[in-house]
Amino acid sequence: MKWSGYVLAMLVFAGTVLAQTGGISGKVQDATQSPVPNATVTLIAPSTGFSRTATTNETGLYTFTYLQPGEYNVSANAKGLDSQTNEGVRLEVGQTVQINFTLQVGATQEHVTVSASTDLIQPETSDIGQVINQRSVNDLPLNGRNPLALVALVPGVVPQGSSQQNAAGTNNSAYGNFQIGGGVANQSGWILDGVSMVVPFGHAVELLPSQELIQEFKVQTNDLPPEFGQFSGGVVNMATKAGTNEYHGEVYEFLRNKDLNANNFFNNENGIPTGAFTQNQFGGTLGGPIVKDNTFFFLNYEGFRLRQGQPLLLSVPTSAERNGDFSALGTPIYNPFSSTPDPAHPGQYIRQQAQCNGVLNVICPSQINPVSAKLLSLWGLPNVASAAGSDVNNWAGNASSGGNTDQGTARVDHYFSQKQRFFLRYTYWKDNDLAVDPFHNGTYAGSIGTPEWYATHNAVIDDTYTLSPNTIVDLRGGFMRFSYMRSPETAGLDLTTIG
Repeated sequence: MKWSGYVLAMLVFAGTVLAQTGGISGKVQDATQSPVPNATVTLIAPSTGFSRTATTNETGLYTFTYLQPGEYNVSANAKGLDSQTNEGVRLEVGQTVQINFTLQVGATQEHVTVSASTDLIQPETSDIGQVINQRSVNDLPLNGRNPLALVALVPGVVPQGSSQQNAAGTNNSAYGNFQIGGGVANQSGWILDGVSMVVPFGHAVELLPSQELIQEFKVQTNDLPPEFGQFSGGVVNMATKAGTNEYHGEVYEFLRNKDLNANNFFNNENGIPTGAFTQNQFGGTLGGPIVKDNTFFFLNYEGFRLRQGQPLLLSVPTSAERNGDFSALGTPIYNPFSSTPDPAHPGQYIRQQAQCNGVLNVICPSQINPVSAKLLSLWGLPNVASAAGSDVNNWAGNASSGGNTDQGTARVDHYFSQKQRFFLRYTYWKDNDLAVDPFHNGTYAGSIGTPEWYATHNAVIDDTYTLSPNTIVDLRGGFMRFSYMRSPETAGLDLTTIG
């Protein structure tokens, strides 16, 4: 049973692995356009020194699959013919690049520099989509630095709700809520290194990767391959960065505050000053070799802190109403204990208007439960005027809201040999949304204002082995766990003091 479960897991990930990697293929021919069989084609990644070789078949065709996105040099040579090298071949997520060689008779060498641009038409695949490359991920401005927001750059993608915001203080189920390719909103596939970022409950994306973690990603909008048949939207395939033979790192911080912010309309209307606002996003990356040309690492950490004023317009009981006097309300209230059958309408009941000592719309103090009286005292008193004949929307103020998020990632790549490549990545992400406590006494502003905690563990392990130039085995396993905890609305109170 254990082995069958393991094999099943590998089969489930097989399709997504192909989408996360890429391939280079082509044809080797001579000056007469005849195929060159048994030619040797060599592929080298300059950043890591990784190399693979392939031999052309009887029709001169070769192929490399399960390649990590990045830049490669590809060369071909054959006995009695010259050698030719194409440098700077750019491979993107889910892409198959075609590189053909025409070898001349002789022993000369030819070097060709290939542009990093991508062909508009990819004949090797039927799906329709677009790659957001590393330069776009790194350089495009993002308010809150949510890389998922870049998905909206692709034609046919429509953001929904708060899908483009940062995590802290927002709907934790909204990050992946895009309508892609005319499909159903919030029903797309979101994949990181071949592992899903989606949980079954609500099909919610519960991992918001750091902008500095993403190498690039591809948005597939229409005509999806069969391995993605379970999605009724599009598919977003993301690839993380890996270490290289050179050490690279960065430290960053983005700080915003209220000094240049205009006040809210409702605050101005009610004479309330500008609310607090401080947004601090910071982090860093470090990557490089552990053993040159052999073992590499990449580390990433990012923190996000948000504190902002949330303008509230609430309805609170007046001093008179807390003592049972609703005479100023203008609307009759009825005594629930006075219900009697309605003789004019059998099966229905009538009630008497509440009164105390002959005064209508007043509840006698003896009828007010002491526990209820203590609960009523937790609300603030009205501080703005209501409309005539009404007592609603009579309290206005700013409450503090926001949250904290932290994320860390570690990735290790190791090349056992030219035939075997291995990598392991683990990402941990946590989010704490702070309580909205307008009266500063532990009472939260409804269910939306209660504290919330989220935590996500996402991991992948991959081993790629080349059995022969035409046979490659790739085993990949993934893990995704999401936990959620929410406090009750009374978590900030000592209920024993109420009764």
